[in-house]
Amino acid sequence: MDGVEAFTRRAKQARGKVKDQQALPAFRAQVRAWARGEAIPGAPAYTTGPARDWAVVWVIDVITGTGMRPHEVFALLLDDIDLDAPDPYLDVTGTLVEEKGKGTGGWVRKPAPKTDNGWRRILLPPHTVESIREAIEYLKISGHANPMGLLFPSRVGTVRNPNNFGRTWRAARGETFAWITPRTFRKGAATEVDRTYNDPERAARQLGNTTAVAKGHYIDIPETVPDNRDVLERWARGG
Repeated sequence: MDGVEAFTRRAKQARGKVKDQQALPAFRAQVRAWARGEAIPGAPAYTTGPARDWAVVWVIDVITGTGMRPHEVFALLLDDIDLDAPDPYLDVTGTLVEEKGKGTGGWVRKPAPKTDNGWRRILLPPHTVESIREAIEYLKISGHANPMGLLFPSRVGTVRNPNNFGRTWRAARGETFAWITPRTFRKGAATEVDRTYNDPERAARQLGNTTAVAKGHYIDIPETVPDNRDVLERWARGG
């Protein structure tokens, strides 16, 4: 076809593919080091200024243990989490959306997930339970306002701005893991489930991307996704 270049296969594959799955334990360790104030490749040790935001640690553990969309994580309500249930879980009931326009700019919580398939109940692996408990304890001792009852509110009690959090994420990932974004491990969670069970539908249900059963039968309660906690726990801890 005239004027159209031939397709060229790239020799260098994009990061975040299956071969990078084993990066998670090292990434989790580095982010914790950064949050403690230690130097990491690409970021010097903390000396002055606002303390580093430990929430980045907790957010990573929620995404890797659930496969949730980042905006769903920031919309999590304390009332939608039950860590004392026989099988600890959370319900995905909302997401953040950006309202633009004069006098309405900013992020708000939409009381519904991004898609119909996104409304789901997710069983939590231990590393995610541990981090959520830490986040809840921090809310109790910090004394920060939290009128909406969010798991990850901003310092002033509003929804957390994903763009501001993105700057924290980029600082914590440093140079070694510069290719990692919050979406990387959402995809990674699905990959681990699919590789273990050879079941793309099971992985898709974990993410809330497809419908396995008719939604009309689950109007009053969210569908419970398959129990993938052991898989995601081994992935996070490098076992």
